[in-house]
Amino acid sequence: MMTLVFAAMGATITSFLGRLLWEEFASWHPSWCAALIRLALKLSPPELRERLAEEWQGYLDETPGYVRKIWNAAGFVVAARKLPRPKASPVRTNSSAVRNAFARASDLVFAAVILVLLAPCFIIITALIRLASPGPALYRRASKGRHGRRIMRIRFRTMELADDRKNGRYHAVGKFMRCTSLDELPAFINVLKGDLSVEDLFRIRRP
Repeated sequence: MMTLVFAAMGATITSFLGRLLWEEFASWHPSWCAALIRLALKLSPPELRERLAEEWQGYLDETPGYVRKIWNAAGFVVAARKLPRPKASPVRTNSSAVRNAFARASDLVFAAVILVLLAPCFIIITALIRLASPGPALYRRASKGRHGRRIMRIRFRTMELADDRKNGRYHAVGKFMRCTSLDELPAFINVLKGDLSVEDLFRIRRP
């Protein structure tokens, strides 16, 4: 009996804290999206910035959901890094080592910022998974990482623990997480570890 009482109290407290964190997240997400767009524009060729700013903002305005807006805004940063650049001056050397170091530093900063900004979302999702299905909220799955290396990619668990990838039985919030790619958010931890680049994170999609 006491176990049920404590479980009910825990669920109530978790729901209350989750609601507060979600409201805080909802109030801050416009400024986070704006910051990501500004970063993407800085990485874009100057002659394209005005057009891209208008297109990206219009796309975000039509995107439903706070998390998906931030996810798409982060995708703009990745897209900006892949835009063609004007040819470098012959006076300067275009060292691949320098480029790789800069890319790695950018990945570290970007992943750290995303993990900090989405910390409330991580707490809410973890609580929902634990309430919906017994067992850990995270799991690791073999995947290809940087330079084709084999890594263990971190994701939120979407299946019942005993049925993962066998019977295809989602837990209560699993299907929603899979459809919205929320289960992919912990992969930013792989970016911090050096297993993935940010570009890999947005490019690699599972079936």
